Amino acid sequence: MVINDNYVRVKECCASCMNKQIDELGVRKCLLTGKRVRGRGLCEDWYMSEDMKAIHHHTHGRIKSRAYQLYVMKVREDEDKLMNQGMPITPVDVEIIRRDFKAMNGTIFIKD
Repeated sequence: MVINDNYVRVKECCASCMNKQIDELGVRKCLLTGKRVRGRGLCEDWYMSEDMKAIHHHTHGRIKSRAYQLYVMKVREDEDKLMNQGMPITPVDVEIIRRDFKAMNGTIFIKD
């Protein structure tokens, strides 16, 4: 672990590296080698990404509820089933999923 300028511990691994790139298929690759990398991998060329440098502690955060997370997973699973059956569908925008869940449950967060 290393500590960024905001005193947040950052794990040295491919997931926090400046040389990481995510391609159009969502595959994490190294910009230096072009190889597919794992989130926990580490090489001698690791350098903290700008996003990791900018992370800072929040005194109060908001955590999404487990019910909301399961709801999103169910929506995405249903979409996958339809696509696997050959049905031409457009995935539901996450903002619509949030709006629908909030309409049924009041909030997507544990505490609001």
